[in-house]
This record gives sequence, C-alpha cells and structure tokens, in this order.
Amino acid sequence: MSSDLDRVNALIRKALSTTSVEEARTCAFTAVEIMSRRGLVVRDPSEDPAPVIKIVYRPAPVKRRPPTAPSRTSFATECSMCHKDLAVGAQVFWSSMLGVTVCAQCFEDHLAGIPSY
Repeated sequence: MSSDLDRVNALIRKALSTTSVEEARTCAFTAVEIMSRRGLVVRDPSEDPAPVIKIVYRPAPVKRRPPTAPSRTSFATECSMCHKDLAVGAQVFWSSMLGVTVCAQCFEDHLAGIPSY
C-alpha cells in the first residue's frame, strides 16, 4: 500500500513539474486511477478524519459494434443457412464472424444475438 502511495505522490509531483500538458494529464490520470483502484483518499490533516469520500472505480462499459447493417445484393445468390434463392436487390446480412451471406429471416433467427467482431 505504501508503494502505491509513493507512486501516487511521485506522479502528482511529476504532473506539477512538467511543461508538457500531455505528460501532466497522463500522470494525473494514472495517479487518480491508482487512488480509485486502491481506495486511497486525499485528506487535509487539519480536518476531522470522519468525513471520507470514497472513490469507486467503475470500468467503462463494453462497447460492442452493432450487427452488420442489412444490404441489398447486386447479384442473385442463396442464403448460406437455409439455401433459399435470393434475387437481385434482396435484403441480406453479411456475417463478418462467419463469413457468410444470410437472408433477413435467418439473421433474425440465428445470428442477431451473436456479437460481431
């Protein structure tokens, strides 16, 4: 714990002493990140130690890409799942995860819940 406190103090001192805005921002952010992860708080020695503000670290929400948007075919093809013939201009979905073209019905039935990466 004391090594974390020493590191936070060093990062704050570096943030205050550097002339680079980017470096100061990175040092301050890293210091706050360590403080929140370890539950460290800043207190004024003259104040009563009872009122303590607890910093809670909440990781950023996971951002998932939305499913591949529907597109229209420019050629006749077939659905890779149900093998239904798809005419020119039919609405299809391209699954980048599976590398297949599927019709809208198969996409909704089978692939809509699978995140695409």
